[in-house]
Amino acid sequence: MSALPRLVRLHALTLVFAVALVVSGCDVIIGGQANGGSPTSTPISAAPTPPSGATPTKASPTPTPTPPKLNREVVRTTTTVARGAGFAAHVKCPAGKVPLGGGYYADLSIVVTASYPIEDASNPTSNWEVYGKNQGVTTHSLYAYAVCVIASAAQGWEVVRRTDTVGAGAGLNADVACPAGKVAVGGGYYPDPGFFSSNSAPPRGIIRDSPTADASQSSHWQIYGHNYAGSTQSIYVYAVCVNASAAPSREVVRTPYNVATGAAVVDTVQCPTGKVAVGGGYYVAGWFGVNRDSPSADATLPREWAFYGRNYESSAQTVDIYAVCITG
Repeated sequence: MSALPRLVRLHALTLVFAVALVVSGCDVIIGGQANGGSPTSTPISAAPTPPSGATPTKASPTPTPTPPKLNREVVRTTTTVARGAGFAAHVKCPAGKVPLGGGYYADLSIVVTASYPIEDASNPTSNWEVYGKNQGVTTHSLYAYAVCVIASAAQGWEVVRRTDTVGAGAGLNADVACPAGKVAVGGGYYPDPGFFSSNSAPPRGIIRDSPTADASQSSHWQIYGHNYAGSTQSIYVYAVCVNASAAPSREVVRTPYNVATGAAVVDTVQCPTGKVAVGGGYYVAGWFGVNRDSPSADATLPREWAFYGRNYESSAQTVDIYAVCITG
């Protein structure tokens, strides 16, 4: 057999092999180089056709951005108050953090008359303040608290303040609302000194400092009370606000109690597993002495908000304890 037919058959087989490789989606280089140049390969731009019955692989969806970690911590300061003296307790968050909530835990003879956030996060000395007076005959102490988180996790953070004027002997039902697109995570109050009664021990004054458990009112913080002074008094009411997107899992947990006359409530309300308490408060139906409205300073109890109060009315009264909970 001549060499020419064998050569033709060899070239034909080579061509068939190359075509088969191209159909299978492979790049083919015959002879290792093209036109005498360096070895190259040409990418195939079209996606290969999947085998019959196979399902094409879909691109992965774009992941939802994970919000920054709160790095929540409770900062607590101790103030010692001489008998009959007033006090102003200051709490400062660490650098790079802002307060979402705050509160106090006082000895029984101390009356708290104000607990509120500072509007300027860059204030060099304070982010949360608690005012009051020691009505006891000996020295007593008070803890003041702030729940602090990193600023980048509290996007849109701001303190909203409104002023209410309350006539002599009149009641106060104040509702301060965050701007559109924001939710309330904490709040407080700061009245004129004469707002509280001076002829009762403990003095009457504020009966509510809390969020509302109504999910449709998530931007609101409510302060209720009564002006026992013989003249018109003013009160500042506050809400700590963040973007709703910074607290997408926000919920308010409320625990109600029925308290007999002369009895006390010493308890905590807990956030669900996976969430932490960043704010909280109370709503009492009558004359109560409230000595604790605060988070726990124990880092192992981040889900708790604590309350301690006594019913001084002549009949049973109700108390609601609240915690504002977000994913921590």
